Amino acid sequence: MVFSSHKSTVLVVLLASSIGLFAPVVESTDATMYWDCCKPSASWLGKAPVYNPAVTCLADGKTIVTGPRRDDPNSSGCGGGKEFQCSCQQPWTDKINPTIGYAFAAMSSTTEKDSECACYVLEFAETASSKRGKVNTLFYQVINDGGDVTQDGLDILVPGMGIGAMTQGCSAQWKGSDISKWGKQYGGLDQDAAGCANLPEDLQPGCKWRMNEWGNSVSFKGRPRRVRCSKAHIDRTGCQRKDEPNTTFEGHYDASNNGPAPDGYTPNAAVCGIGGSRRSSVHPFVASHQRPTTHAHLTKKSGTCNV
Repeated sequence: MVFSSHKSTVLVVLLASSIGLFAPVVESTDATMYWDCCKPSASWLGKAPVYNPAVTCLADGKTIVTGPRRDDPNSSGCGGGKEFQCSCQQPWTDKINPTIGYAFAAMSSTTEKDSECACYVLEFAETASSKRGKVNTLFYQVINDGGDVTQDGLDILVPGMGIGAMTQGCSAQWKGSDISKWGKQYGGLDQDAAGCANLPEDLQPGCKWRMNEWGNSVSFKGRPRRVRCSKAHIDRTGCQRKDEPNTTFEGHYDASNNGPAPDGYTPNAAVCGIGGSRRSSVHPFVASHQRPTTHAHLTKKSGTCNV
């Protein structure tokens, strides 16, 4: 197996932005973490050969945005719009195998057409300065791009690990939260586990995952290997490529929930509320018309909003 490691230590680097403001290049053998609340790059039309772009949410982090106006050029919450990162797109650990984690990430913008909504597996190494937690293998889906990382470098989406260059997104989405208590702009809370309590309740699971499950690992072990995306990833993003490989993630893990998704997979509406809604004028879901229920990790009811 191969795995993707995050850099959740005090590495002060600009993290991937969703709109195009990028930072200095980070070594591709290390990984960073960030959460800027912006509409992901994979949510815009024409980024890659996919069945549907990645979903976005309203400011509550739960209500899936649908309808043709979701594709408007000024729709991102980081640019004055109403579309933000969905809270269900936080990392989690496999229920059967605690050494396997799942996440979403940004990769280099130079490979966006090839990597957007693709899934990879990567292992991370334990060194004198890089201590692993329970998780030592990451199965992740790329939904954002970032010029601040070289090819195969990663920014892992983890709440509380830095808002990066796009400082307006989280303050616009979470108006009742004091963003100054989310840690440093680059690096976020780092190892301050108590600081997770300063995040909105719906974002705390991912922050605690970094503290309790991930550990302090930063260094890749080997290179990312592309595999077919899991149902669990697509349940949370709604995005699946049309050129998915036949190679699947192998190992001892919860295959019932995190197993490989067949081509044209319909997201399970119970996970993130992505049912059979029409996404835009040109990207409909061909799916059962279920009403969304609740997101993983979340407690409030979710719904859809036609914009």
